[in-house]
Amino acid sequence: MRHGKSSWELNVSDEDRALLQSGVSDAKLVGEALSQNGLQPDFSFSSPANRALHTAMICLRQLRFPLGNFKVIPELYDFSGNYVLKFIKSLPNNLNTVLIFGHNHAFTHIANSLGSKHIENVPTSGFVHLQFNEQSWASISKETTFSDNHLTLTTIHTSQILVSTSTPKKKTSHTNLTTHHITHPTPQPTQTL
Repeated sequence: MRHGKSSWELNVSDEDRALLQSGVSDAKLVGEALSQNGLQPDFSFSSPANRALHTAMICLRQLRFPLGNFKVIPELYDFSGNYVLKFIKSLPNNLNTVLIFGHNHAFTHIANSLGSKHIENVPTSGFVHLQFNEQSWASISKETTFSDNHLTLTTIHTSQILVSTSTPKKKTSHTNLTTHHITHPTPQPTQTL
């Protein structure tokens, strides 16, 4: 999941930027949608950036996720996707479903590198759900992305739970991508896949 909408108003480092109120609200809405759809990750990871950590805490609270199964990974503070992909491929094979909180352009790159549906941009608070028919995280590739119930990478990044003002709440499933449209109280651009 990509972090929620963040502020550029304070004179702080990029890693310390905070969420805007809309980012807080969106993270909560995404977490509620994931909870309603029964998402139960084995483990969750986040970038150390304030905006990603805050998004993770808000979303995971909605899932009633045990924080003993949550870890901050410095390498997830990545914008290219190279370190994120390396991290994913190094995951222990006893984890079947993981939830990762991080940044763009890394998450758009991961979604397009490993998924079968092209995504122009993962928006803030967007959520991408990828499934792989593999027994090893090291073996995942675009060619092994399926929608069955084997290893699941749930990249919860603010880009695949799309927020719009005109779309009613519903779930749309694609081969390996799940998109949730959530009604948002303030106008934001709508992206469709």
